[in-house]
Amino acid sequence: MKLTQLNILIVVLLAVLVSKSEGHTNCIPEGLWGKNCEKTCPSGCYGDGCSRLEGLCTTGCDIGFYGAKCTDHCPEGCSDNYCHNGGYCAEGCVDGTWGDFCDKTCAKCVGGVCGMD
Repeated sequence: MKLTQLNILIVVLLAVLVSKSEGHTNCIPEGLWGKNCEKTCPSGCYGDGCSRLEGLCTTGCDIGFYGAKCTDHCPEGCSDNYCHNGGYCAEGCVDGTWGDFCDKTCAKCVGGVCGMD
């Protein structure tokens, strides 16, 4: 059988498609990532889910963590240790602190309410 330019092109395209699709399959068991599934997903990922190629958390972060790989810890002053990406305290601050990152100390507290001056 003689290979024509069209046949060669088809073989090359199929090889490229197969190699690309192999990089996008999930690792089994879950909780692994990397070209050969040799790396463990970050411990801060919610439910063991992370992308195969980059190790980014695909299902969000566990409480207390934020960031693309959920490796950053929420600020200590966040109420319920819960924050959004960027470290912004989503549920407010623990008593005695205030600010977007709950990193400011209250000057006066009256009845559990912070005076922010």
